[in-house]
Amino acid sequence: MKIALLSEKYTPDIGGLAISAGRMGHLLASAGHEVRVFAPSGNLTPSEKRTLPHSGVSVTRFGAHKRVDDTLVDWFELIVDEHKHEPFDLLHAYFLPMAGFVAAYAGKYLNIPSVVSIRGNDIERAAFDPSKFSHVMFALQNASAVTTNASELAKKAKAFIDREIFLIPNGIDTECFKPMGRNLALAEALGLGGGKKKEERSGEWKVDSSVPVIGFVGELREKKGLPTLLSAYAQIYKKQPASLLIVGEVRGGEDKKWFDEFLLSNPQLPNTITGQIPITTCPPTIP
Repeated sequence: MKIALLSEKYTPDIGGLAISAGRMGHLLASAGHEVRVFAPSGNLTPSEKRTLPHSGVSVTRFGAHKRVDDTLVDWFELIVDEHKHEPFDLLHAYFLPMAGFVAAYAGKYLNIPSVVSIRGNDIERAAFDPSKFSHVMFALQNASAVTTNASELAKKAKAFIDREIFLIPNGIDTECFKPMGRNLALAEALGLGGGKKKEERSGEWKVDSSVPVIGFVGELREKKGLPTLLSAYAQIYKKQPASLLIVGEVRGGEDKKWFDEFLLSNPQLPNTITGQIPITTCPPTIP
């Protein structure tokens, strides 16, 4: 099957949407499908288009305009033009307002099936934006199928339109992540095991497990609860010693600036930021 995968961001772009779309493209290609990715890019001029291979997938990026409607026009015309040369069997869109709208519209125009995937903020935030609401509704109403990865998102989508929403929860590698006799492998790797004061190093970071450790895993930013986490940490520290462990990194830009200013204002608060930690092998199983 030849699939056109539309996403507002695609790996190696920053953010969960880019990573998730990249994983989807790779898995579809691994299953034997021919996958073409189409994503706008702020790094290209509006008239520029570039196609490169990435993990068995052909990725076409085109220059985004300052005006969203101009970007949508180019996206639609690009899909139509590519379909004329090498017809697609399916259009699959990640995120509703832009990708979902273009996929649903192009699908009806070209008379081929389209699937739109609800990923989170497209229903929980974009739907409340008057400039995006009509695009969200068009995608929900006109796509051949609608999927999501969370039951709560399906419930919210059905409040907008009474149609079947296919729930496909995020999967995991069961050969790597499976029940263990005692969940100590990761704790030992991070230096959190045992009751005595202990510092474990991995590269340039260390964790003191002699005090309670508040952990966060992922890319820390405002949308992921950055202000709430730091505020809670400061309040806890007033009552008892503690440390903050961020397994991942802080999003650059305004989020990193806010985080650094918080630390300057609270120099007594210990914190550890590991940076990205690639998982190349599964954690060892402890009997």
